[in-house]
Amino acid sequence: MAGQAEASGDWIDGFLFLGNQLALDFLNTRPVLDEGPTELLSDMKALERWLIAAGVLSPSTDGARTRRWRESPKGEAFLKKLQAFREELRAEVMHLERGQPISEAFLDKLNRLLQEHPSRMAVQRQAKELSLNLVFDPREPEDIWAPIVAAVGDLLSGVPKGRVRKCESETCVLHFYDTSKKGSRRWCSMNLCGNKVKVAAYKERNR
Repeated sequence: MAGQAEASGDWIDGFLFLGNQLALDFLNTRPVLDEGPTELLSDMKALERWLIAAGVLSPSTDGARTRRWRESPKGEAFLKKLQAFREELRAEVMHLERGQPISEAFLDKLNRLLQEHPSRMAVQRQAKELSLNLVFDPREPEDIWAPIVAAVGDLLSGVPKGRVRKCESETCVLHFYDTSKKGSRRWCSMNLCGNKVKVAAYKERNR
């Protein structure tokens, strides 16, 4: 995958958002860049920035609270668990893409996290309309599980299995939910991998 190109529109504040689903955008926080595999959630400050970029966290209210966790042992311990969970999710998503069932062990863990960190909903007024929205009010680092595991639950139960794919570029590790009408999306992004692969194929044909 190509290096960071903020102008491409695939990046927001240093993070990729091309999965069309929060759990897949979370999965894509360890991409392969020009310099190799890169951990984008390198510390609690980065996680805070990702949550804000994803629209999960409000920078004005929630962000003030999460900033206290940047150097805390609780925050560091939680981040390690979150990174480990992301890699477990990666294995399960790859099973899903191959048509294999999600493991019972992962489902058990996911259901335990959903029970321990339930999501709260509220009807909120937006302009003249009312909408049902997730209420995210983190008090401790562990509360961040709530939107993450809710998104994973939605991915595994609400997204058509055949529409979850890995980018076809051999060097890319990004996954996406294909929301195109024909369901023919092949690349994580034309800006990152699609054009690169097409140019390489054109050069190969014309040798």
